[in-house]
Amino acid sequence: MSATVLDPSLEQPSGWIPRVDEVPADDVVWADDVVWPGAPHPAGPASNAARPQSAADRLIGLLGSLDAGMAEAIRLVRQARRSGEAERRSGLPLERLVSLATGRTGTEVRFLCRAERVLCHLPAVDAAFGQGRLS
Repeated sequence: MSATVLDPSLEQPSGWIPRVDEVPADDVVWADDVVWPGAPHPAGPASNAARPQSAADRLIGLLGSLDAGMAEAIRLVRQARRSGEAERRSGLPLERLVSLATGRTGTEVRFLCRAERVLCHLPAVDAAFGQGRLS
């Protein structure tokens, strides 16, 4: 938790909420679940208060990000294979170059390259994977 901070202009703690009779009529004040009469919620009438994400929520989001990253990695492997530039510039096969440059094991890089080769032969699955519908 953070320490209470005083608002110098009000000489009150920063989380201080004025009483209803202290709020000027032309001000709109929102605090937690307290709504001052006539004040629209800034996010719209159907909005809900934000709640902290649980570990499960964060895990689900992370796994979705990992799937998107894997799809991008496969797209880049495909692009590098087609151009052949990595082999020409380094003198190494793509798999060996990526393994050395990233510190990944040969098994990990071969898995990624194998997935790219297989997905080339399965265009519907490749499209679904690229769109995030498959992991």
